[in-house]
Amino acid sequence: MNLNKPERIKKLLIIWAIFMIAYYIYRMIVYFPDSPMIYSKNNLIYFIFRHV
Repeated sequence: MNLNKPERIKKLLIIWAIFMIAYYIYRMIVYFPDSPMIYSKNNLIYFIFRHV
């Protein structure tokens, strides 16, 4: 593979992004079919922003 061409890198990044979005949607459907995503105050982001 010749990755020195910017067009080729751009195409590979677009393909990778589409694959990651499709994989994310697949995981949401398979692992969380009935429950909506609920915000929890015990998560890491809340803890970090609370102490900043």
